[in-house]
Amino acid sequence: MRVVCVIGTRPEAIKMRPVVRALRARRQIQVEVWATGQHRELLDHEILTEEIRPAVDLDIMLPDQMPGQVLSAVLQRLGPELERKKPDLVLVQGDTTSVLAAALASHYSAIPVGHVEAGLRTFDLADPFPEEMNRQVTSRIASLHFAPTERARANLLREGVPEEAIFVTGNPGIDALDGALKRVSVSDPRFPICDFSPLESDSGNPRLVVATVHRRENRGERLEAICRALAELPPVHSNTAVVVPVHPAPEVSRTIRSILGGRPGIRLLEPLGHDEFVRLLLESSLVLTDSGGVLEEAVTLGKPTLILRYKTERPEAIETGLAQLVGADPQTIFAGATAALDSTRSNHEPRTTNHESPFGSGHAAELIADAVGIWYGRRKGGGK
Repeated sequence: MRVVCVIGTRPEAIKMRPVVRALRARRQIQVEVWATGQHRELLDHEILTEEIRPAVDLDIMLPDQMPGQVLSAVLQRLGPELERKKPDLVLVQGDTTSVLAAALASHYSAIPVGHVEAGLRTFDLADPFPEEMNRQVTSRIASLHFAPTERARANLLREGVPEEAIFVTGNPGIDALDGALKRVSVSDPRFPICDFSPLESDSGNPRLVVATVHRRENRGERLEAICRALAELPPVHSNTAVVVPVHPAPEVSRTIRSILGGRPGIRLLEPLGHDEFVRLLLESSLVLTDSGGVLEEAVTLGKPTLILRYKTERPEAIETGLAQLVGADPQTIFAGATAALDSTRSNHEPRTTNHESPFGSGHAAELIADAVGIWYGRRKGGGK
């Protein structure tokens, strides 16, 4: 069986790596990784290892590219590759424009699609934008649906997806987190880029607040409001430092650097590799994010988390009691952060296992590989 795993962004590479590894462990499955290059700089952080290095790189990234341009470029370049190699299955992960484009290109070439992280929904096409539309359309195309949770499975069933096409596997992002935790020293997670010695006070190293923001619907006035709230945290909460890995999207980077650059108690970082970011999460007392993957990781590690959105496709995080929606209102963000910090005297002890995570037990990739093998066996035998 020949499987092509298409990746376009850094989160896709992180979450697909365990899946690629699990598929390659099956001798009857041949796997290739193809990259669209949707997020060139961030993707290159993750594809330099032999394990995930792409056999095909479409290299479609252009400065300030809009989603429609990404969609068009991937369709134009991916279609001929699919026609030439005719894999038995194309696997995509998540809800990016690369995912939608790869699903469409595969459909036009009559190649079945497997969707990893299927069934997440806010049921609002404007939030997240354009990801909600991307994943809904991908669900209409896909033949195999790997749902991370029972709620995601229920969403797919309500939309008419056949029960036998859905496999509840957990999210391979938790597999990737488990892998990072094995490489990161839990007893001493500090590493040079997070040395905050200039911010130390009489009471010791500062508590770290980690913030990430990048979503398209949060740009402009919303991002400015979020940054204003972050800027107020260190002056009010003594011995607290805010760490912001800055997304390289020009509009995001300009806003964050103009408002937060040079402020006391604020540290802006260049994008981190996944292991480095997990080490940063382990150090944190509080996480603020609009990223679904970061939300899953933070909750799995037991970190209080403020979701910088008004809706989430991961309500399981809120049900743990660790996460809450705060949107982009500065007062709401500041109040939520204050309540979390006041109840946290020191950094949480990091979890070393993830079996309590609502997003999986860390074996999603193996379950996905098993399901792919079962599905292919049915096809070869004349079944669905």
